[in-house]
Order: sequence, then C-alpha cells, then structure tokens
Amino acid sequence: MKKALSLFLAVLMMFSVMAIGASAEDTEPLDTWDYQGYPAKSNQSILVLDLANGKFRDAQPVYNLQTGKIERRELSASEMAEKFVWVPADDSDFVAGSKVTLPVVTGPKGYQFDGWYCVTDGNTYGAVPGGYTVPADGSMAGKTIEFRAAYSPVAPEQDTFAKVFDILIKVFGTIYGLLTGGDTAKGIATMKKLFAGLMD
Repeated sequence: MKKALSLFLAVLMMFSVMAIGASAEDTEPLDTWDYQGYPAKSNQSILVLDLANGKFRDAQPVYNLQTGKIERRELSASEMAEKFVWVPADDSDFVAGSKVTLPVVTGPKGYQFDGWYCVTDGNTYGAVPGGYTVPADGSMAGKTIEFRAAYSPVAPEQDTFAKVFDILIKVFGTIYGLLTGGDTAKGIATMKKLFAGLMD
C-alpha cells in the first residue's frame, strides 16, 4: 500500500510541475519594456528631452499615462520644467537606424538654442528633419536616449540711445563736412570728437 501511495504521489507531483510550466508559458509578458510607465517595444528606444529652462515652440506628442494614448498639445510651464518623455507613436518609431526630427526650443532670456546635446553619445544635434539617427547597430534597443537642450549667450544688443546718437553724428558730421570744404569723413570725425564725452 505504501509503495502504491508513493507511486501515486510521484505521478501527481510530475503532473503538477508540468501544469505550472504550462501556465507560466501562457502568462509570459509581451515583447515590450517601459520607462517610468511609458511603454515601447523591445526593439525601440524612448527619448528623454531635458529643456534646461527652455520652452517648446510647437505642440508635442504627449503620452497620457491615464488613457495610454498619445495626444498632440502644448506643454504647460510645469511640464516643461520636467524632462519630456517621448515615446514611439508606432512600430517604426525609434527603431535601430530610424531618423528623428528633434523639436525646436526657445532658449531662456539672453540665450539662443544651438541644438540637442545627446548625453548618451556626447554629440550635439540640430533641430532639423532627420537631425538624429538611432544607432543602427541596435545598441539602444530597449533603452532611453537622453538629450539636453544646448544654449549659447546672445550678444547684448547695442543701447538704443547709442544707435540713435551714432546716426545723428553721421548726419550732422556729413552736413558739417560739406559746409566746411566738402570732406564728409573729416566732418564726421569732428562731430565724434566734439561729442566724445556724451558717448562714454
């Protein structure tokens, strides 16, 4: 009786293991991955854009975590203060070798937008059609590619008073030069010398 019971338990254990294996195969996850809840397929990348105090000029494809859909809209100020997560819109987006047109950004006051610095590869890419290409070797599949907006200082504009004053000196210097012998360059030089104290 003990041998029969042992044999029955052994057969039961063998079938239970097979059943577990079958159920694990049925519930195997799909060929996808996600970055902080933002989904992509395993052969795609997700782009993360840091605006660094800049602002998008146009509406962007925003992935809504609640609805699971992409909606094209303007970003709020608080959204722009955070990193923008750009997910693939379809199966061909952000796969190995695909070209990406990066968005245009308005820089903070006193700075101009120079392009997107890729933290991942150390290069800067312009916001032009096909400006960035996802590595063709597939090394970034299932990974995030990070970008940070790059800016440079804008040359300060000349003071409005200085511009107007410079024009007036040229006009009156030319008139003075014509009246005193016809040498306009000498007339302008005389006016500059005369009003040098005001220009400092």
